[in-house]
Amino acid sequence: MKPTVYICSGSSCSKRKKTAKKLAAALEPVASIKRVKCQKICKGPVLGIENGAPVQWFRSCADDDEKDLVRVAVGRKPSKSLRKKVAAKRGGKLR
Repeated sequence: MKPTVYICSGSSCSKRKKTAKKLAAALEPVASIKRVKCQKICKGPVLGIENGAPVQWFRSCADDDEKDLVRVAVGRKPSKSLRKKVAAKRGGKLR
């Protein structure tokens, strides 16, 4: 079963639509993509990855996080730079 990637479509995250679309395109071959409402951790784009474990949320995702997010989606641990973007309080939750 493919992991699921949740992409926030709240107003703050929508301001960086190009980045969110690029990240979604990179993740689409390895994960199911779902748009969700604002997760209240605005520092967009915000992405959540669920791959057999509770959803792990990342904020302030950028174009250069693409490869690291794909690695997390396929079950690897996040890189050091991506770990700094984990939204721990939101972990495991989906609005």
